[in-house]
Amino acid sequence: MVELDNVHSILYKDTKWTNSYWDEFASLPAIVPEGPIAILGLGGGTAAHLMLELWPSLQLEGWEIDDIVSL
Repeated sequence: MVELDNVHSILYKDTKWTNSYWDEFASLPAIVPEGPIAILGLGGGTAAHLMLELWPSLQLEGWEIDDIVSL
């Protein structure tokens, strides 16, 4: 992952918005059926953190699929 110089997670102290695809991903609870949401490939948790900021009562389940991130 690091070898590709990709950004895998963002958390700013002064704003909840990332100005990246995570902001769009966080809008999904508004259009999916009510109930728990699974995130496969949790990474650094940017998507989960942002979703819970916008939807505090949301039930999230997350799994990381890359062993090196889970260490």
